[in-house]
Amino acid sequence: MKNKLVVQLCVASGNKSATDLAITDMDHKISALPGGAPLKDTYSDWFPDVALRVDVMMLEQVEGLEDKVANASMQVKVSICQLYISRIHRSAQNL
Repeated sequence: MKNKLVVQLCVASGNKSATDLAITDMDHKISALPGGAPLKDTYSDWFPDVALRVDVMMLEQVEGLEDKVANASMQVKVSICQLYISRIHRSAQNL
């Protein structure tokens, strides 16, 4: 759902060239540069508010993954404790 939001932000802003996948003259120029990579962006090409939104979205995804890992870890511990307690109860009943 968040990926859909990012695409909507690009298209909603009216900058359809940002989502156009046609190979342009600029692509040919960039591929001719050393390493075939574009040069570092100038400050005028960089939008701090967009970068902040992307950073926040990535942080939320990482935090979500951390929650999933923590919950899974707790489930394992709980199931091991339940197994241990059930074994104690069974051995106490057999006495």
